[in-house]
Amino acid sequence: MTPDRYARVKELFGRVVDLDDDQRARLLDVQCANDPELRAAVESLVRHDDPRTLIQPRDNSHPSEAGNAEQAVMSDTEVSDASRDSGQPPLSRTNQPDFTPGDLAITKPRRFVWGLDTISQYKRKFGPQGLLALGGLLCGLLLALLGYVGQSSIRKFQKEIRRESLNEIVDGKVVALRLWLNHEQEKAESWSRSYTLRQLIIQLVAQAEQHDDLSVGFAEEPIHGQILKEVEALAGEPEHITIWDRRHRLITDSISGGNRIGLAASPWGASVLASVFEGNSKVFSFDKNRSITKIDPSSSVTPYLAIVTPIRNEQGVIVAAMQVHDTDSSDKESQIMRTFRLGAAGETFLFNQDARMLTSAQFTEQLEKAGLIQPSSDPDTLPEIYLRDPGGNLADGFQVSTPYESLPLTRMARFCISGNDGSDLEGYRDFRGVTVVGAWRWLDDLQIGVATELDADEAEPSIKILRWMAVAVVALIGFCLIVAIASFYSISRIRSNFGENSRLGPYHLEKLIGEGGMGKVFRARHELLKRNTAIKLLKPELIDRDSIARFNREAQSVSQLDNPNTIRVYDYGVSDEHLFYLVMEYIDGITLSKLVQIEQTVRPERAIHLMRQILYSLREAHQSGLVHRDLKPGNVMISRRGGLADVITVLDFGLVKPIDRTAAAQITATNMIAGTPQYLAPERLRDPDTNDPRSDLFSFGAVAFLLLTGRNAIEGPSLAEILHQLVHFVPSPPSDHTDQQIPPKLDQLVLRCLAKDPNQRPQTAQFILDELDQIDQANAWTESAARDWWDHFKTHQASPESNFRID
Repeated sequence: MTPDRYARVKELFGRVVDLDDDQRARLLDVQCANDPELRAAVESLVRHDDPRTLIQPRDNSHPSEAGNAEQAVMSDTEVSDASRDSGQPPLSRTNQPDFTPGDLAITKPRRFVWGLDTISQYKRKFGPQGLLALGGLLCGLLLALLGYVGQSSIRKFQKEIRRESLNEIVDGKVVALRLWLNHEQEKAESWSRSYTLRQLIIQLVAQAEQHDDLSVGFAEEPIHGQILKEVEALAGEPEHITIWDRRHRLITDSISGGNRIGLAASPWGASVLASVFEGNSKVFSFDKNRSITKIDPSSSVTPYLAIVTPIRNEQGVIVAAMQVHDTDSSDKESQIMRTFRLGAAGETFLFNQDARMLTSAQFTEQLEKAGLIQPSSDPDTLPEIYLRDPGGNLADGFQVSTPYESLPLTRMARFCISGNDGSDLEGYRDFRGVTVVGAWRWLDDLQIGVATELDADEAEPSIKILRWMAVAVVALIGFCLIVAIASFYSISRIRSNFGENSRLGPYHLEKLIGEGGMGKVFRARHELLKRNTAIKLLKPELIDRDSIARFNREAQSVSQLDNPNTIRVYDYGVSDEHLFYLVMEYIDGITLSKLVQIEQTVRPERAIHLMRQILYSLREAHQSGLVHRDLKPGNVMISRRGGLADVITVLDFGLVKPIDRTAAAQITATNMIAGTPQYLAPERLRDPDTNDPRSDLFSFGAVAFLLLTGRNAIEGPSLAEILHQLVHFVPSPPSDHTDQQIPPKLDQLVLRCLAKDPNQRPQTAQFILDELDQIDQANAWTESAARDWWDHFKTHQASPESNFRID
C-alpha cells in the first residue's frame, strides 16, 4: 500500500469508526463508489478495531506490595507483551518470576567465563588454522548478509529516487499547465477589455435582443464578421470564440459558420454561464458530454480546454459571456506534457473525468493494430483513446475479446479520477496492457488529470545490473576467502596489505611516494617528534636471504656516511609484522629529472653548483670504500632546506657495494645488470659485479650531460640499442647539443667522465672537484639566484612532492 493510499484509508477509518452500521455503509457508498479495494480496507480495519487499550490499570490488591511506595509509583500502569499478542489481560507482577540485581551480578560473569571457555575449547579442537577458516566463513556469511541487506536498501533507495523523479515531473507538468492556462485566461480577459471588441459585442447583444428567434436571418448580420476580424487582429492569428447573451443563447461563433447561432445552453452549460455572469472567468474542460450549447449526440467532438470570460458594458454590467479556445490548444497541451520525457518509453498526458486522453498519445499505433480504436483520417484530430486496461500486453500480441467500452479503467485512472493523488512503483497495466510505473495528480477545479508513466522494464535495468553485481561480489568474496584460508601459512599476504594510513611502530605512514623493484617508500610522520620521514619497506614477496642482505647492506652503508649531501638514515629494523624497514630523512623537493623537465637545460654555472654537491657525496662514499652503482637524475634530489636553496641530496644506496668485496661474496646475482642503462658504465656490462668507484664517475658524467643539454648522452629506441651504443658509441661534447655557452674546460671534463675506458676518466671525485675549481665562471651561481628560482617555482607549482623513486 502506497503512503497516499494508506493516508486515505486512515482518514476514512477515522470518519466511520464511531458511526453505526447504516451510517457507515452510506458514507462508504459515497466515498468508495469507484474503489471497492479502498472500501474493503476500511471495513477490515473497522472489523478488527478493539476499544480496549494495551495499557491497563495495575491491580494493587496484593498487600505485600501496598507498603512499598516506590513499587506503587512504578506500577501504576503496566504493558504486557502477552496481552499485545493474545488479547488477554496482562500478567500481574506476582505471577512473574522474582528478579534481583544480585541475579544479574552472578549471571553476567558466568556467561562471560562460559564464552571464554567455549572459545578455548574450539581453539584447542581446531587450532589457529581452523579458527581462521571458521572466522573467514563467518565473515563471508556476514558479508553476504550485509550485501543482501545493502542491495535491498539500495533497491528501496532507488525506488524512492524514481518515485521522487516521477512526482517532480508530474508536479512540474501541473505547474506548466497552470501557467499556460493562466496566460490564456489573462489573454481572454484582456480581449474582453478591448474597447473595439467590447463595443462590437455590446452592439451584437443589442441586435440579438431585438430577435426572439436568432436562427432566422440573424447569422447574416455583418457584425459577426467584424467581431471575428477584431479577434484575429488581437490574436495575430485565427482564434475560436463563442459568445452567449444573458438569455444563454449562442449569438455568434467562429466554428460552425453560423449554423449554431440561436441554440440554447445545455443544463451543464447553463450552470457554467451562470457562474461567468456572476463576474468570474472560468477554465473548463469541454467534450461531448460537457458542452455549453446543446449538440447532436451523434456528432464527434474533440475534447479541449477553453476559457469563458464575462463581457461588461460601459456601466460595468455583464451583458455577454465569451469563450476563447486557442486553435492549437491540443498541440500546446501535448507539447507541455512532452517537455520532460522519461526515456523512450515514458509519457505524460492529460485526461478528463471520463478517462479520455486530452493530449496526443505516443503509442496510438498499438491500439489501432489491436482494433481498439479506428485510425484517424484527420492528423489534427485527437484519436478517441480512453485509459482502459485491456487485460494483457497488446505489444506482445494479446487479443482483447471484451468490447472496448466495457474494459475497466486502469488502476491509475481509477485512483486519480477519484481524487486520490499518488504514485505507484510496484507496477500496473496502462491502456496498452504494458506494465508501467507512474505518478498522477487530479486537478479538481479543472476536472482533469495529469499523469506520468514509464515502462517498468525501463525503470528496472539499473536494479537488474545491481543484482548481478551483487552476485559477482559474493562470488568474489567467496573466492577471496578460499585464497585467504589456503594461504594461511603465508604471512607475506598479510604484510603485503601494509600501506598508506598504517602504523609502523611510532611512525604513521601517510602516503606512498615511490616504488621500485625492491620496495615501497612512504612519507611518514613520527608520532611524538611530529617529524616527516621517508620509510622504505622491503616488499614481502622479495623477502629472501639475498634481498634481506642487500637491504641490510644499504642501511649499514648509508648509516656510515655523514655528508650533508647524502640521504641520512634515522633507523632500521624489523616490525612486529616481520616487515623490514629503513627510516630516512624526508626531502621535500624535486629530482634532477624533474628539474630538467622544467628548465629543459640548466645554466652552466648552476650545473657546476649542483655537480659539486653530487661529488661531495660520492667523495665521502668512495673514501669510505663504497660504490653507489646507481647514480642517475632520479636518485638525486634538489631542495630548499636549512635556510639554503639548491641543496643536493643523493638517494637510494640500494645497489651500493664495498670496494674490497670479492666476487665469491657478491650478493647481486651473477650476470644480472643492476642500474639504469643510460647511466651505466660500460665496464658494468662486461662485469656486472665490478666495484670500481670510477663507474660512479661515468654515471656522474651522464647526469652532468643531461643537466647541460636536456638530453641523455646515450639514447636509442630500444634497450639493446642503448646497450650497444653504451659500449661502442663515443658521445660528442655537450656543447654540440645545446645553444648554451658551456665553458670549454667543463665541456671536456664531462666528455672525459664519459670515456669508455675507466683509465681515461678522472680517477677520483676529488680530481673532478679540483678541475671544477679551475673553470672560470664569469657569472657564478649565487644563493640569491637560487632563492629567486625556488620562489618562482613555489609560486607556479601546487606542491613539489618528494619524487622518491627506486628503479
